[in-house]
Amino acid sequence: MRDVSRKKCDMNYYLVKYILPYYFLFSALDASLYFFGFTVFAKFSMIYLVCCILMVLYKFSYWDVYDILIMISLFLLGLIGYSKNIDPRLFNSGVRYQLLLTTFFFIGKYYSSSLLIIEKGKVFFFFMAIIGLLLYIYEPAWYIGIKTNLVSLDMSTQTNYYETMRLSGFSSYPYWISYGSIIYFVYYMIRICYENYGKKKTLYHYLIIFFLVIIMFLCAQRAPLLVSLFLFVIILSRAVYKGNIRYLFISLSFIIPMVVFFSFWRNHMEDDMIHFTSEKYRFLDGGAMELVENRANMFISKKDITFTGEGIGLYSHTALSLGKKAITDQQYLRIIYESGVLGFLFYVVFFVTICYHGLKDLKKNLFEVFVIVFYLISMFGANSLSMEGYHTAIFWICCGRIFRKK
Repeated sequence: MRDVSRKKCDMNYYLVKYILPYYFLFSALDASLYFFGFTVFAKFSMIYLVCCILMVLYKFSYWDVYDILIMISLFLLGLIGYSKNIDPRLFNSGVRYQLLLTTFFFIGKYYSSSLLIIEKGKVFFFFMAIIGLLLYIYEPAWYIGIKTNLVSLDMSTQTNYYETMRLSGFSSYPYWISYGSIIYFVYYMIRICYENYGKKKTLYHYLIIFFLVIIMFLCAQRAPLLVSLFLFVIILSRAVYKGNIRYLFISLSFIIPMVVFFSFWRNHMEDDMIHFTSEKYRFLDGGAMELVENRANMFISKKDITFTGEGIGLYSHTALSLGKKAITDQQYLRIIYESGVLGFLFYVVFFVTICYHGLKDLKKNLFEVFVIVFYLISMFGANSLSMEGYHTAIFWICCGRIFRKK
């Protein structure tokens, strides 16, 4: 399977070379346009998605039985949702932000260059992250005004104020930056520990990882920090087990600067902000299970789960914006209510299959497996499978790359 046609006059050649690697550019443009109120112009992610759909159709002759089964399953989920006669705006939202994003599974499977998204996108992502950090530190009045107008929270309470003031850059919430940070953290952590580089490049990657940990901490979201800690412990354990001094030194060398940073942060932050952030990271003392239970009960209580569901998109963020009932922070719960037992089983079988093939050849799939694990964990507290700004495309690409390698 070749990524591009030998003929430069072939449209797919230009899509693969000039469109596919620049996911983060398209996504950053849309996030910024939404933030500054130019919603009508925020169509770059849609353009990118259409281009990727064309790229998938170009590989039609390579589709196998598994691909066809996935396509049929997604079509049935959409058809069942359509038959429920729900508000067309909600149905369109479900199709656009959940079903169509699975296009990137096929991008990952049929285009080996799909991982260039990470390499080519680092300039755009880190630009947005640095801008976000500067805005978090200096808090200009115009920026605070825009953020408070974007969120639907009562700013008179301190908890809601600190919730809004988390590091998020040109987004109302931190997902764009925090999810991007864990993706790049995994990417660079694997490179620094499993690939041989000179001292200068190792130091460069080290500084990037240190920066990403700070960004994730200031975003105050549990899943990214939990997975980064999990990966750190694995690498440290591997170093101790194999007696590898280089890995051990790299792992331990993160501790001192992080202690210095946290000490500086505690000495310069308000007590209420410290308490708010500490509550966010209570997953180490039983807070994780409490979070899952709360999220499972806070949206729709005592509501029957049906076999075919109530219609995809019914409880989406679009529903929230229309003043309807919504499930905004629990992807698994949303799937089982919208797509029913049938849809939930489809996703379970798919995820189990992906994890099986990924773990079966873990050495080749380290990056992909850790990204997928992160998203599967994050779905307990966020709609990570159906929100474009959560970099769901990267998740699906990682799933497709595992199938490409198997």
